[in-house]
Amino acid sequence: QITPLLRTLAGVIFCYALYSPLVGVLNGQRRFGRQALLDIVMAALRTIGLIVGAKLVADEALRAEGALSGFVVSSVIILGLSLFMVGVGRAGKGGVSAKSHLAFMLPVWLGQIALNFLLQADVNLLRRFAGTAAEHAGLGVEAASPLVGAYAATQLYCFLPYQLLLSITFVLFPMLATAYRDGDREAMARYVRTGVRLAVVLAGAMVSVTSGLSEGLLKLLFQKEYWVATHAMEVLTLGFGVFAIFGIFSAVLNSLKHELASMLVTVAAVIFVAVLCFVRVPGTEFGEDLLWKTATSTSAGILLATLLAGVLVKRAAGGVVNPISVVRVAVAMGVAIVVGRHLPYAGKLMTLVYAVVVVVIYALVLLVTRELGSADLQNIKAVISRRKTP
Repeated sequence: QITPLLRTLAGVIFCYALYSPLVGVLNGQRRFGRQALLDIVMAALRTIGLIVGAKLVADEALRAEGALSGFVVSSVIILGLSLFMVGVGRAGKGGVSAKSHLAFMLPVWLGQIALNFLLQADVNLLRRFAGTAAEHAGLGVEAASPLVGAYAATQLYCFLPYQLLLSITFVLFPMLATAYRDGDREAMARYVRTGVRLAVVLAGAMVSVTSGLSEGLLKLLFQKEYWVATHAMEVLTLGFGVFAIFGIFSAVLNSLKHELASMLVTVAAVIFVAVLCFVRVPGTEFGEDLLWKTATSTSAGILLATLLAGVLVKRAAGGVVNPISVVRVAVAMGVAIVVGRHLPYAGKLMTLVYAVVVVVIYALVLLVTRELGSADLQNIKAVISRRKTP
């Protein structure tokens, strides 16, 4: 029954595929005002399209199709607006040839496909394993759906570090590409060390909350049947925190013209996760243990791939991150997570308060271990002062 919906959404994917590089042009030209305006208009049109599309359909059974049709219309409008604001450019002499462009982009595209497989590999494998386990328990395949749904619900929190750190790649990519073009190895290593350290510190803060307060966060947004995934989420958030760093490594390799290595290490990550899941999960009795084994297998596979990607980045850029920084962040995370898991559940509001407490503890440990110091505070002040400057 979802086939018509997927066909409709294909129109959105097509429009967004053309819209994204147009916004990238605005970013590259430092026309941030127009970029922000387009993003705001896009969000508003998307919401309006979903609501109006659903309202215009008289048959309640077709409301979903109506809403998605409105989504498509809004996507077409925003694509038209972006083309009007950005244009399509003019042909000229020189520049990158189509052949060299495709030679670079093909591994990047394949790497992105592998990355999307990696993001959903554990859920899809769990769906198969849980269905088999349910049948062996005499429950029927449909009994696996709530269990898989509970695991999938944890992804709302697990993906947060990766989504947050995407902004770092937008800044790091052009800086590294420029240093690579100029042959400045020292700058390349410095940019990578700074970017990865910042990513590790930020990811650590988020994972401290999502892993330390897994139970409260699931209760914050989901019904009781999803709470069975609490222990799996405690581990899976750690794995996808590492995945956020993997995303940074992938961007570094692409920006340094090691796009083939980036693609291959992403494919390796998919293989690692799949192999570990197939080795550990089949034969597990139907229940919470299925979620736990899938989460631990996935996290281990991602960790292995990230270590491999780190080695490749070290060779390409000449630097990754100071191991002492990683140790300090790990210690701060450990302390914050332990505190978070020992805080008694006291309702949804207190879960939000606990999140602040966990982040504060994490930051304090980093200050005590001198991972965060006066230089970091000066950088923060500099960023704030730049934003205040007209």
